[in-house]
Amino acid sequence: MTPDVRPATATDTSAAVAVLARAFDEHVVYRWVLPEDGARRRRLPGLMHTMVVTMYGDAGPLDVVGEPGSLVGAAAWHRPGAVDPGGLRMVRGVAGIAWATRTRLVDWSRLGAALEEMRPAEPHWYLFHVGAEPSAQGRGVGSALVRRGLERVDADGVAAHLECAPDLVGYYARFGFAEVDVVPLRGLELVTMTRCAPRS
Repeated sequence: MTPDVRPATATDTSAAVAVLARAFDEHVVYRWVLPEDGARRRRLPGLMHTMVVTMYGDAGPLDVVGEPGSLVGAAAWHRPGAVDPGGLRMVRGVAGIAWATRTRLVDWSRLGAALEEMRPAEPHWYLFHVGAEPSAQGRGVGSALVRRGLERVDADGVAAHLECAPDLVGYYARFGFAEVDVVPLRGLELVTMTRCAPRS
């Protein structure tokens, strides 16, 4: 059975962020910025909330899979043009990021700048985070979330963009994404992928 994807409600937000934090605990980006396992598990939920809700809560839709109180997947997208979170959101976000990353704040800032620089110049939807509860991985949850987001992309007739670990290039290629570049930061293996806009 294909997982049922629905828009997150206000009461889903905290649970969705918690699912993403657990899903990304072993991700290359978060292992790079928070290499110590215990610190990462303590700080990643707050960092994820800062990014998905505090800074970019208005940037685009948050989709979820599961019933209220028992979510198993979530995806946060940014609509075309949603890049700058704005003054107040940025101030609050920097405070949350600084608390989570501590001595790695400069590295985190360099990563953010590099990713911004590598985004397509053309209008595009950005897949910010997508993940499934570890116990639900391999059951089509992530794929259903990606497909739902790409329905919006196709309706707008624009490109889509994401970053991923090298071992996920094949996974996203199934959805029409193509590898573009390697993020140029020492110790971090991360690639960018873009799904081109349809030709008119």
